[in-house]
Amino acid sequence: GKTRWLESFSKTIIYHGGFADFITVIDITESKLAEQKLMESEEKFRKAYYQANLYRDVFAHDLNNILQNINSSAELSSLYLNNPEKLHTVKELNEITNEQVKRGQKLIDNVRKITEIDESDIQLDKINIGKPLEKAIEILKTSYQMRKISVQVNNNVKKKNVKANSLLLDVFENLLMNAVEHNENPKIEISIDITMERIGIGNFIKMEFKDNGIGISDYRKKSIFEKGIRKDQRSKGMGLGLSLVKKIIDSYNGKIWVENNVKGDSSKGSNFIVLVPIA
Repeated sequence: GKTRWLESFSKTIIYHGGFADFITVIDITESKLAEQKLMESEEKFRKAYYQANLYRDVFAHDLNNILQNINSSAELSSLYLNNPEKLHTVKELNEITNEQVKRGQKLIDNVRKITEIDESDIQLDKINIGKPLEKAIEILKTSYQMRKISVQVNNNVKKKNVKANSLLLDVFENLLMNAVEHNENPKIEISIDITMERIGIGNFIKMEFKDNGIGISDYRKKSIFEKGIRKDQRSKGMGLGLSLVKKIIDSYNGKIWVENNVKGDSSKGSNFIVLVPIA
């Protein structure tokens, strides 16, 4: 049956020479439902307002960083352009500019996809992780042609199917690009370990993205996926990339967290661990 809300009022009165309780009962179900809907709408508005401001701040921060890098490259190119001995440097500066433009495009794409996830119901299908992972590695190497990158996948992914959708490519792409953006080594080494794991009554594909980058300090590990401006000067990447990754993984009913690549030493690279339910 349906739940009804009632409001009662009672008063002692004199009735036929004696005391009696006079009780009035009013059905307030409709007004109660309207009140609940209003509270839900207010909560959704507050959440949307908060997220909009958060996205705006992160977007402005990262875009400003990209524009500063492009401006610096343009100024140096102007200085070296008429110097034959500096032509090689001009080419390198041009590559930096192109890389920053790609970063800007990725930033805009991340904002769009986060907004889409906020505004729509996510439909999950049976997805083989092999194709999006191969595509993400291809995109990575194309985007960073000036960097020496080694990506090793330590398992056969062709038979690994998960409950996900096309956004799984964005998860892989952002995690791989994060490993490059936060890496100061001449050779960037990324290894991807893929296994199956049972947690409670659920079966998951476990993917570990390990790199030899600058790592993430222990105090930042819990907040790394939050949508906020990163104040750590060593963290120069795009603030929305990992926020998008977590939002997508959450929509899959999965989990993501980060550990040290080398146990006990946060400066020796990171290990991003992703769990996605098996299809």
